[in-house]
Amino acid sequence: MYVLGYVGLYYLIVVKNYHIRFNWKTVLLAAAVLYIFSADQVDLYFNNPDNARARFLRFGFFTMERFFPFGAGFATYGTDAAVVYYSRLYNQYRFPLVWGLSPSYPIFAHDTYWPAIMGQFGAFGLVVMILILVCLCLDIIKKSKCDKYAYLAGMFIIITQVSSSIATATFFHFVTLGLFFLVPLLFEEKETTNESRENDETSNRLHPNLQPG
Repeated sequence: MYVLGYVGLYYLIVVKNYHIRFNWKTVLLAAAVLYIFSADQVDLYFNNPDNARARFLRFGFFTMERFFPFGAGFATYGTDAAVVYYSRLYNQYRFPLVWGLSPSYPIFAHDTYWPAIMGQFGAFGLVVMILILVCLCLDIIKKSKCDKYAYLAGMFIIITQVSSSIATATFFHFVTLGLFFLVPLLFEEKETTNESRENDETSNRLHPNLQPG
């Protein structure tokens, strides 16, 4: 799916020189395409009440409602700390009875992102994280739009990371951290050039006699 997405983005951005608008229509279209390609996985992981991800999502909403509006707090739901110091909420929700969520075999107990945000930080935290993510995406698009190759890389990173966060703990993972440390390299040359140009213009205004003849 990601390979096809990359080829499609390359055709639109590099070949056709098209700038994709980041709005609700684009998001809805991307979500529809992702669902078409992953409908069987969505049904397997989210429509099965005995599945770990489905259980996490269900009780993520429940915890957000139960501890409205700020959630249950740190190390209580969906994170590694909630597993190491096995959360009392997990016992209340009978997570030890779910395969992959028990204290002795918690392989799926921190494989989630948005349910963890809902459970630990509630509706307030969910809104804040969505706003942060939107601002991050808009910033990447804004700073990369002058270079179509940087724009292609930025759009591909946005699509893959946001879509992955639906099923896994993408934004908690060290690989994602390393990836977003590399993202500014897409804009470094452009920003350095603009900064140098601004410094030259400022110097010329302050010292007009030093301009080349």
